[in-house]
Amino acid sequence: MLIQFFAYLNSIMLLVDTDRKRIQTIVENFAAIDVTTDDDLQMTREVLATELGRVIETKIAVNEIKTRLENLQ
Repeated sequence: MLIQFFAYLNSIMLLVDTDRKRIQTIVENFAAIDVTTDDDLQMTREVLATELGRVIETKIAVNEIKTRLENLQ
C-alpha cells in the first residue's frame, strides 16, 4: 500500500512540475503579445482556469493520501 502511495505521489510531483512549466509558458507567451484581443484574453482565461482545476484536483488527492497515511500511525 505504501509503495502505491509513493508511486502516486511521484506521479503527482511530475504533474506539478509539468503544470508549473506549462503555466509559466502561458504567462510568458501572453506577456509577449503586443496587442491582445478579447479572444486572446478569453482563451488565456480558459486555459488558466483548466490548469487551476487540475491543480485543485491534485491538491485534494494529495490531502487524501496525507490523511490516509496519518491514519496508519
